[in-house]
Amino acid sequence: MLKSLTASARSDAWRTVAVQALDAYEATPTPVSSQAFTFSQALLATARLYGWDDPRVPALISEIMALRNPDGGWGVNTAWDAFQDGSTNPSTTTYTVTLAGHVGPALLAAYQHGMLPDGNNPEPLQKITALLMGTAQYSSSIGRCVSYSRAAADSATNNSSRCVHNVNAGVADYLTQANAAGFGATGLQKLVVDIVRFEIATYNPAWSGWSYMYGQTTKQDADHGSYTAASLYFAAYPVGREAAYQLLAAPATDDAGRRAHLRLVSLPGGPGSQALDGSGATLWAEMGDQWLDEASDYVTSSAGDASRLAQAAAAAAANSAAS
Repeated sequence: MLKSLTASARSDAWRTVAVQALDAYEATPTPVSSQAFTFSQALLATARLYGWDDPRVPALISEIMALRNPDGGWGVNTAWDAFQDGSTNPSTTTYTVTLAGHVGPALLAAYQHGMLPDGNNPEPLQKITALLMGTAQYSSSIGRCVSYSRAAADSATNNSSRCVHNVNAGVADYLTQANAAGFGATGLQKLVVDIVRFEIATYNPAWSGWSYMYGQTTKQDADHGSYTAASLYFAAYPVGREAAYQLLAAPATDDAGRRAHLRLVSLPGGPGSQALDGSGATLWAEMGDQWLDEASDYVTSSAGDASRLAQAAAAAAANSAAS
């Protein structure tokens, strides 16, 4: 049976988890290979908890900006064989999910609060939009898929198995949010439409979800699945909602499931997504009450892992604000 918390108690409980995670993050070194992701999550967590005028905010933005690749994008800053096929990408490779899922949302929020460097210069966000639009794509009658990275070895144009569903859905969601903030490009709306068509066509109703890569016959793990669901929540609401519901309702059997719970609690309301108790809260916030102890335990078990701690802090802070 679900716990039943008041909005104030729920917000306070999630804030406690977020502070626990951010405090632990700040005491933990960040490995080179995850800095763009980790600093972006830490930026969102800090701003959500303490405000965009917190003195740590400019320092985190500077750390993110210092990690830019020669093409103006961001990646993992280390050589990596993304598909384990012997094609190692150089350390300067720009990855699609780093743009659309990690750095992009953090810098977009900073821009909306007037916090980007050089007088809130929008250039980094203009570049992210341009890079996403210009990344190689797989096209078919069911839509389009944006490649995993800008490295030739990861191009989906002639290899549809390089289509990764959560990455592709994340591009549609980010471009929509960026466009609402004033960052457009020729063909942007058409690309979003084609990505959404692709993801609806590849949705498996038996799973209420997707495979990880196009053509696979096994379901995405819960962590990647929750990113796909959240990314499609606005663009294809009934599909995104059903995928989110199933993930948030299911007990977690691993850390991927626990991260899914953390990510989905802050989804906004919508048709069929209001709390059952009539409190005015969202269904997602109400469902998340049962996972509060799990979230705190996850933070404790993440000691020494800066990326996990920063991500948990950002998600829990968003959950607190949404409660």
